[in-house]
Amino acid sequence: MNKIIIGYTGKHIKFLLVENGKKVSFVDQQEYADANIFFLEPKINHKRITELSSIISTVFRKNNFHFDTAGLVLDSRLAYMSMIPVDFTDEAENINSSLIWELSNFYPDTYKNFKISYQRIDSNKDEYAYLGNTLIIAYHKNIAEITRRLSELTGIKFTGINFDNFAAGKYFLGKSEKDFILLGLKQEKTDIMHYLNGEIRNYTGLYKNNETKFGSGEIENILKIPGFSGINKVFIYGEESAVQYGEKINAEYKQTVIENPFSNLSAEGILQDNVSIVPYSFTPLFGLVR
Repeated sequence: MNKIIIGYTGKHIKFLLVENGKKVSFVDQQEYADANIFFLEPKINHKRITELSSIISTVFRKNNFHFDTAGLVLDSRLAYMSMIPVDFTDEAENINSSLIWELSNFYPDTYKNFKISYQRIDSNKDEYAYLGNTLIIAYHKNIAEITRRLSELTGIKFTGINFDNFAAGKYFLGKSEKDFILLGLKQEKTDIMHYLNGEIRNYTGLYKNNETKFGSGEIENILKIPGFSGINKVFIYGEESAVQYGEKINAEYKQTVIENPFSNLSAEGILQDNVSIVPYSFTPLFGLVR
């Protein structure tokens, strides 16, 4: 079965075609408007959607792709994600109200325009109680509409859509990793996810802008939060800045790994023909191949 995965993170549209789960037959990336701007304009920009559809369709047409399924990876900056405490013994209506109230604190004027989902995170250990028991995930309804429109214009039926941090987690879980910390680094955001027994146990998102900056010290503090001392693997993916952060963190975490996902499949020199490709920025796309 051949799988084509398209990723839209930062300012790049990424393409990855894998044949029968064993061979990378195509990889490419093209620069376009920042995903955060493209998806989160106040109103849906139909001109941009047409432009992006044309970029994708042109790549498909020129390379005459043959594939069975298609996946789409989106930038985690497009979603609000946070760990919160929720009382699941309460009535369903009150649980939903708790989720809406959480979102309204951050988007007081637009929270009604968001789709909200959540992942219940249970633990038998009281030491994790302070982290919260629920991962809330919310994204603007326009994102779903834009994705639907892209599918319509390109003729591609996406059978799997995920945000890059969760897709990257799927990649390492597919390699039978159970206990690890996943560190996704972008220019404006860092996603930190703690996994225990193959399940997400904690999530932290750090945002950076002109007023708020974070550095490796703040990241390391989160990596060392109580209750996860038994985890000795830190996997890193993301933009080129991941390398410099990885080198700084290595001093304390001996098993910090910036993995090249292409090395696990037959690529036959495909990266030599695409020198601009940063291998570990494609890790989320490989997560949807499995």
